[in-house]
Amino acid sequence: RAVEKVSRSYSNCASRLVDIVRQMILFDNVRDIASCLECISNDPHVQILRIKNRLSPDYNASKHSGGYRDVALNLRLCMPETLRLGLDGH
Repeated sequence: RAVEKVSRSYSNCASRLVDIVRQMILFDNVRDIASCLECISNDPHVQILRIKNRLSPDYNASKHSGGYRDVALNLRLCMPETLRLGLDGH
């Protein structure tokens, strides 16, 4: 999927691909999502590259995602381990 996305969406520029690894955290309510987002945004080792808020009332879930809603983040981890492995730019 990543190779296809680089070719189709990014004109073969792999450095633009930011969603290489996916993880999911489930929450019972919006308050807990907001608390988690605050913790992530305050972490000095995390750079938030993009937030897709598909919980927003402005997002037409039935049109775009079959009714599915979520909040998606693209993050970059900036710490000694990622620098050493050369992963800080991805």
